[in-house]
Amino acid sequence: MEEPTPAVRPARPDDLPRLVELIHEHIAYDRLGANGLPKRRYGWPV
Repeated sequence: MEEPTPAVRPARPDDLPRLVELIHEHIAYDRLGANGLPKRRYGWPV
């Protein structure tokens, strides 16, 4: 039986700029609430 082709390929150095961009977008999205304003955590703005 043949092994299936993996769904995820190993990262390459050329992938780094896009990975950094995605991480920054994720952090920015996580820090903003649904109204576009910063979330408050433990009573302090982030």
